[in-house]
Amino acid sequence: MSVIKASIGIKQLRVTSKLGIHSWEKRWPQVIVVDAHLKLPHLPQEDTLNPQCDYATVALFIQKFCRDNPFNLLETLTEKLCEGLHKHFGFPSLKLTISKPYALPNSKGASVSLTFRAKGNN
Repeated sequence: MSVIKASIGIKQLRVTSKLGIHSWEKRWPQVIVVDAHLKLPHLPQEDTLNPQCDYATVALFIQKFCRDNPFNLLETLTEKLCEGLHKHFGFPSLKLTISKPYALPNSKGASVSLTFRAKGNN
């Protein structure tokens, strides 16, 4: 079987983060929602689990990163998390959308999306 592209996805992962510019946002962790689409460099050669295909390991990395790294801006968190996922797992490209579901009244929230591609990866 020939596979052109392979990826994994994590949808609506709810995590906590100290995120925001206002003092009240910095006091308590708030819920954010992460959607991740992660391109695999290749499929596993055998029917065994590797860190890139282990959804739970990737989700734990995202949770710990968001919990342990406070940021002022959602844009900065999204960029740094992309870089961290690439560095730790070696994903050649990925797309993250991070949402603050309670950021705006009368809405379902605000979000930032970012697509990351490692140099030399088209």
